[in-house]
Amino acid sequence: MSFSTIESRKRVASHLGKEIQRTLIGTQVAVQPVASVYLRIVPQAIAVQPSQPFTFEIRVEPNGQTLIGVQAFLDFNPNSLQVVTVVMGTSSPLGILLANRFDNSVGILDIAAGTLGSGTNGQCELAVVTMSGGASGVTTPVVFSSASPRASAVSVEGDHTQ
Repeated sequence: MSFSTIESRKRVASHLGKEIQRTLIGTQVAVQPVASVYLRIVPQAIAVQPSQPFTFEIRVEPNGQTLIGVQAFLDFNPNSLQVVTVVMGTSSPLGILLANRFDNSVGILDIAAGTLGSGTNGQCELAVVTMSGGASGVTTPVVFSSASPRASAVSVEGDHTQ
């Protein structure tokens, strides 16, 4: 968005939905859209035999933004799949593990990590998950939760984004 004004104060909605204030005196201000941070499950689909273990990674793509924390909450059908292990990604610069838990009886997996350092603006592997189960010919989704209180989110340069 761009605007021009000679008002002494103007409120501008930022890209995160919060308001920022700037004092403007006959000037132009442009707010550029910020690239999205992506949480991905890689690979997106996998075919396995019943009870055969399989792995996938939870990948974070900050697209140039400085990432300082991630919380990923996954939901799955506990009648079809079971988590075997969750290991923090070896390439992750987010070295402080904040949460690593799963409950196969209800079909949830929670992992969170962050850093007190300068963060990263490059793609990283948050975790590697090994699961087993499944029935022949059945597609069973594993999805990021977006419902509170288990909303998957990232912290970029101190701002929490869901």
